[in-house]
Amino acid sequence: MKGNSVIQKIVDRYTEIIVYILLIVSTAAVYSHVVVSDFVIIDDPLQVTQNANVLSGFSWDTCIKAFRPESWCSPITWVGYTTVYNMFGLNPAAFHLMNLLLHITSTILLLSLLDKMTGEFWKSAFVAALFAVHPVNVESVAWIAELNNVLSGLFFMLTLLAYTIYTRSPDWKGYLLTLVAFVFGLLAKPVLVTLPFIMLLLDLWPLRRIRLESNDDLGASVRFKLSGIPVSRLILEKVPFMILAFLSLASNVAGASKRMGLYSTEAVSIGLRMSNAIVSYVKYLGKIFWPVDLAVFYPYPSTVPLWQVAGASFVLILMTLLALRFVVERPYLLVGWLWFLGGLVPFLGLVQSGFWPELADRYAYLTYIGIFIAFAWGLSDLFPRLRPTRRILSGSAAVVVVVLMPLTWIQVSYWKDTETLFKQNISVTENNYLAHYNLGIALFEHGDIDGAIHNFRHALRIKPHDIMPRNNLGVALFKKKDIEGAIREYRECIRINPNHHLAYFNLAQAYREKMGLQEAVEWYLKGLRISPNDIQARNSLGDLFLSMGNNAEAIVQYNESLKINLHQPYALYNLGRAYLKEENYRKAAESFQRALEQNPNSVEASQGLESARGYHERLSAVIAQLKEMIRNDPGNVSLYIKLGDIYNRQDDHGEAINQYRKALSIRPGTMQIMYGLVLIYSDMKDYSKALDLLQDIRRIQPDNPEVDYNIACIYSKQGMKDDSVRWLQNAVDKGFHNWGLIMKDPDLAAIRNTDVFKGFMNEHDIN
Repeated sequence: MKGNSVIQKIVDRYTEIIVYILLIVSTAAVYSHVVVSDFVIIDDPLQVTQNANVLSGFSWDTCIKAFRPESWCSPITWVGYTTVYNMFGLNPAAFHLMNLLLHITSTILLLSLLDKMTGEFWKSAFVAALFAVHPVNVESVAWIAELNNVLSGLFFMLTLLAYTIYTRSPDWKGYLLTLVAFVFGLLAKPVLVTLPFIMLLLDLWPLRRIRLESNDDLGASVRFKLSGIPVSRLILEKVPFMILAFLSLASNVAGASKRMGLYSTEAVSIGLRMSNAIVSYVKYLGKIFWPVDLAVFYPYPSTVPLWQVAGASFVLILMTLLALRFVVERPYLLVGWLWFLGGLVPFLGLVQSGFWPELADRYAYLTYIGIFIAFAWGLSDLFPRLRPTRRILSGSAAVVVVVLMPLTWIQVSYWKDTETLFKQNISVTENNYLAHYNLGIALFEHGDIDGAIHNFRHALRIKPHDIMPRNNLGVALFKKKDIEGAIREYRECIRINPNHHLAYFNLAQAYREKMGLQEAVEWYLKGLRISPNDIQARNSLGDLFLSMGNNAEAIVQYNESLKINLHQPYALYNLGRAYLKEENYRKAAESFQRALEQNPNSVEASQGLESARGYHERLSAVIAQLKEMIRNDPGNVSLYIKLGDIYNRQDDHGEAINQYRKALSIRPGTMQIMYGLVLIYSDMKDYSKALDLLQDIRRIQPDNPEVDYNIACIYSKQGMKDDSVRWLQNAVDKGFHNWGLIMKDPDLAAIRNTDVFKGFMNEHDIN
């Protein structure tokens, strides 16, 4: 008998190993084709492909950014993405494989965890199998942007494993290990804020640190009593976890507010949120047993029928009462049910941000485990006389897995690319504006402009005031050369949301295409007032100024762009071109040199650098010649002016001022020289000297309105708005009526939106 027992243990051990292997193989098989899937347009760019913090690699600076609330990647998720990017670049297969390996690891850990807590291997295996291949979990595994979900799942399992070990042998090391695993889970995704609650449930069952015993002597009103470790101690034990959970939740809410903004109860009423939350619980339950028509985005309802709320409330109350009724005999029912109810609380949409869905499959990734547990343990209790339990559960698990695997395989195939995903999404949902919008983007990128226009318009029929589909509709119309149609859409965007800077940029591009260059400049500038760090807009405006021959303004825009991001060989090359046209050969050579350092293969930058250096050498010869001529003819004012002009173009303001001052000492009151000095002092932001010179000019030419106008500009550049408007009024009174310049001159930008300026313009009937 003893030998048979040893043999049976060996057989059981090898059988368990086979089950582990089958779990790994079946999960890998059903998800195998995910590695040929591409990135999708929803969230993958924000998280990975366009996330500068990921693409910058590991550094102290990027690490700090990952911990900031506004970061799109949580710290641990950022580590995962950055590691894969450093090893494989933007290869979607590598990112998909990481998600799959994490899911498989979590599945194995779940089996080990439940087996360790309960000693029921086959029931635990049944739960793990459901977790591994249930179609609802496809979204978490197949979506690269959901790395945070599968990572948090891994740390969820590790935290509970550490907690189980701690409860068997309580000491500070086990407690600290549990706390550390929990912190890592929160740093992956704050979804684990409900874990302290789940740990309390596990104290009831299967850890049985809280024991429920029947107490019929106390009457029908009290059916059981508590024993074991005092509940107060167990709660106190969870306090550090609760504090960390609260801090993580607060940080996540703050981050969501910065990234996407939180929706107020005016946007979605609290009544609608609560109604949807109640009904969603039942819909989540339904997806466990009927996992079809799954979608990446379920549109939030505009209303929820009262009968649905009443019916869902009845189901939830009934299930809760049944779980309480059998809490002594079958505590796993209450634990599994409350695990499900409590786990979904952060995802019910009572606080919303971004495009909040009616419900989401990814939210069920860890919460379904509670129902799986109740189902697995309840199934064996339904047939108490049938033995062995192993046959019941292994047979049931086999049947369930065989049914679920094809559904999961099909669901994974929908994640092939954005177009496939959202076509399927549209086919299983109604009025899904986000699906039509994203499908439109995918079709546009694939060259199907008509298909893109159709889907953007469909999205707008559902949500007419949604800015992004309208803006992209304008882009698609622009691509079809329907410039007037594009302009209409961009203008409508701006009417709906005057702060949508992309519409300003696109409107400027449209006017530029139809050769309305001045209108294009105006729209670029308006957009940049809203979003001054828009590099693309600044470079495009610089290009436009360069094509118009306004090299000085082009230089301003390129330099502003390079302040935002120094690594721009394109902007540096065009900056060199602008300096070259302004005959500032030293600055041109510097710009071309920097462009060449960043892009050593640029033939244009190399040729530009050669030209700038050649011009600079010839200019040096001209300067030497002028100096020689001045030595021979020191009273020749024009020679000083020419030399001053050359130094001024080279931004050598000190030498330019020196030469102009010498010319002015020979011929005082020369307007050309005095205005030249005013411009130099203004460029140097030495406004007091510029004003002194203008006042000197005004004494010589008291009736010249341009002098007063320039004084107004200097005051405006200093932010002295009242003084600026007063001098502008003086200029107009003297006959300065260049209203177009007044409305567009960048030197007057500081006063143009003030009430005083608007009143001044209204007085002169200028709109």
